[in-house]
Amino acid sequence: VVNKADHPHADTTIDQLRAAITLRRHKPDVEVIPTVATNGEGVAALAEALAARERNPSKRHALGRIRKLVARSAGRRLERRLMTDPSMEALCCRVQSGDLDPESAAAELVPDDE
Repeated sequence: VVNKADHPHADTTIDQLRAAITLRRHKPDVEVIPTVATNGEGVAALAEALAARERNPSKRHALGRIRKLVARSAGRRLERRLMTDPSMEALCCRVQSGDLDPESAAAELVPDDE
């Protein structure tokens, strides 16, 4: 999606995105959709493209990859937060002393949903 498609340099951005897509090893069925949020131009096309992606099973595979990317990003954010969390010190000392294994320590921090 290229929003602000009414901007003078939007065509350049659209061309660059389309060119980048052709460089991918797996050439997915990806379209570049220009939109102008202020007047709604292109929003209907975007909505239809999103609905079509949900209806198409091969598109759902891409959603699985996206889910993994989001999970990895969330993991990195969680790691940064935990590295500065004062309660981690005590938990790490318990692991170091052998009172707790790393997996159990992680479970204390992020319990499984059961």
